[in-house]
Amino acid sequence: MILQEAELVDTGPDGESYFYFFWSAVDRETSAVLPRKIEICIHPESGRVSYFHAVDGGEVYIATVPSITSDEAVEIALAALAEDSPRLQLDETVLAVSIFDGVQLLVWEVYFEVSGELGGPIDFFCVIINAQTGEVMGELM
Repeated sequence: MILQEAELVDTGPDGESYFYFFWSAVDRETSAVLPRKIEICIHPESGRVSYFHAVDGGEVYIATVPSITSDEAVEIALAALAEDSPRLQLDETVLAVSIFDGVQLLVWEVYFEVSGELGGPIDFFCVIINAQTGEVMGELM
């Protein structure tokens, strides 16, 4: 397991602060994020665990080396979103193993910041692309 995120969060349960940690399993050779994840929130003063969630995606039965490069995935995502929003800024690209219709797939998750009006809120948008075929599998807000 590799620690992906650790931060002090101010908007926890009952308005309290808490420490948030997120671990995931990562293929050491390709850096693909595997479907094994652990999230935990700990109260900073009492040390009490206020939230725990674990997902065990089991074994990975697919190759974790993509046919589509990260740059190609970004181009595909931009083409899929071209008409939807002209104000896109690439945030990050993650290679991950996901399950679609009960089948494991290696996917690129391409995250964008979408800015609205000047000074308005910034939304995040994710395009999921099959890392072997380049097919757009879905979009998430």
